[in-house]
Amino acid sequence: MIVMTVGFDTFLIHQAMGAAAILVATYILGQIVTRILRTGLRKAGVYQAETIVVASVAKYFIYVMGLLVVLGYVGIPITSILVGFVVVALILGFAARNAMENLAAWYVLRTWNPFDVGDLIMIEGITGVVREYDPLRTTIETHQQSNYSIPNIKILQSALYNFGRYGEDFPVDFQLKVPRTEDLEELKLRIVDIVGRYSQLSRNRPVQVMVDDLSEDKVLLRVNFFVPEFGLVMGAKDYVLSWVQGLHIGERLSQGKTRGIEMEESSGDVSALAASPEGPKCRMCDSNRWDGYLMCKSCRSYYVNGKCHECDQIRLEKCPLDGGDLEYVPPIL
Repeated sequence: MIVMTVGFDTFLIHQAMGAAAILVATYILGQIVTRILRTGLRKAGVYQAETIVVASVAKYFIYVMGLLVVLGYVGIPITSILVGFVVVALILGFAARNAMENLAAWYVLRTWNPFDVGDLIMIEGITGVVREYDPLRTTIETHQQSNYSIPNIKILQSALYNFGRYGEDFPVDFQLKVPRTEDLEELKLRIVDIVGRYSQLSRNRPVQVMVDDLSEDKVLLRVNFFVPEFGLVMGAKDYVLSWVQGLHIGERLSQGKTRGIEMEESSGDVSALAASPEGPKCRMCDSNRWDGYLMCKSCRSYYVNGKCHECDQIRLEKCPLDGGDLEYVPPIL
């Protein structure tokens, strides 16, 4: 009886020592793999956040496998434990579905690399500078110093424009509600004329005035044009809105006042709107005086400075936006 007790105690000691040895080996292996992964991924140019995530997942996977080996070594059945792990993993995966989607989108975006921190982008109608980029969301700061956090999965599924990387001009886009008129094309031209008088307008980019909604007495328009600097966006928008509201354009047209805009009744600086800013030099005669507009027949976009005032040279041959034919539109009298 004494011999059996001593033998059983020896067996337990051997099992405990074996289990401890496996745990120590597992810990050492986890640390070695973590260091190798961190060093290798860093040398490969992988971002630090990605490196930490990959190394941590590998380390804890090794720890879990080592624990299962220890449980099997001491005689504990691990089948039920494995089933429990699978069930818990499924529950956690379902509960963290959004987080996993954003994490997966983050990896795709890292590979695609459409922007970096500090780039100016437009996504979901929001234009701003990328301030933070983590595995779940991207934070951008607008020109109004407002921060927006956008889930990475939404960025992956949406159209994205990177103005900072490609050096493009910056869009000014807003809606405008005015009284409805019978001649919508003339209403559009009135607004294009005001936009064209903005001195900082990017004149090789289109000016678009589109009807978003119509009611019995109102027209909801979307105005879109471009400026060369991000800091000009709000000022350009305010400029157009103040002149449209100050000149009561929609009301004049609805009342049949289709001749020229009466400057003396406006609430703004008359000289600023009365004198159209100088345009680019004509390639034929070097004049910088232009008349009218050019309208793309396919996309219905407008371009200011249509025809040279001195030699009648058309400024653009084709629409820069889609390559469509351009039609000259005379200035509003």
